Amino acid sequence: MGKRDGERVFLNTVEALYALEMGWIEGVLREGDLLGFPEYLRSISERGQREINLYIVYRDLRRRGHVALWSGGRLIEVLKGKSSNIVKWVVFPLSFKERIPLRKVFKELKKCVSLKRTLILAFYDTEGDVTYYRASPFRWAPVAQTRALPGGEVIHFKDLAMVVERYEGGARERWKVRFMDRNEDLFLGGREGKWDELTHIYGYISELGYTVKSGLKYGSHFRVYRGNPEKGHSLYLLRYEGGRRPTVRVLDLLAAARIAHSVRKELVVGIKNYGKKGEEEEPYHFLSLRWARI
Repeated sequence: MGKRDGERVFLNTVEALYALEMGWIEGVLREGDLLGFPEYLRSISERGQREINLYIVYRDLRRRGHVALWSGGRLIEVLKGKSSNIVKWVVFPLSFKERIPLRKVFKELKKCVSLKRTLILAFYDTEGDVTYYRASPFRWAPVAQTRALPGGEVIHFKDLAMVVERYEGGARERWKVRFMDRNEDLFLGGREGKWDELTHIYGYISELGYTVKSGLKYGSHFRVYRGNPEKGHSLYLLRYEGGRRPTVRVLDLLAAARIAHSVRKELVVGIKNYGKKGEEEEPYHFLSLRWARI
């Protein structure tokens, strides 16, 4: 912890707070005064809350027995062990009040993959509780197509469609009814002129062979099946955030991640890839979030 220079040890703000709390040092020297833990906290409070927010996560990691390092900026690094200089995790602290800048998260994930590190999102509240989720790159591998086109007459409405088909036989006229949401209706009907961003990503995943259904009851945009929905459960929940600077509220993303974990599904987050024209890249970036036992 800290940088030693002869008999002196230089600590950054977060390290000094933890050392004071644990009683490892008597105080922090500032402008000739030796500040104890309460005095140092008060001096930091005058500058705002940013460093305390980082301290919540740093402190939690240290109390769990990890070797955590903070050298400025937004991220905290965790080493493989006390005698190691190799970084195993890069921790991204996120307050429950924030909107997550998703392009920054994807950028950090790409960097972690290239350096063989794991990106951990740390969600913290004002009571000092921290919940951790592991972010990993995700790619939709093509699967065998199992979609069956609906039979009967399709009647279109603004946000949905109804498929109606007459029952055969019987004394009275009766009808089979099935509902389709707007994206399924537009995709199967081929009416591309009315597609929005959600319809485009619905179509992208559907064309890879997956069956995509509404994810409303799970707090996501879509639930995704590898096969026939009538023969198995969905494996993925997809949350998509559009625009060039996509963001999502921490509370919304954490709620979706919690639900996905509780129902044994994988939460996938997608954004549009606005790469340079002519590049042979996928039209979307995806990552998956799984609860991490830290």
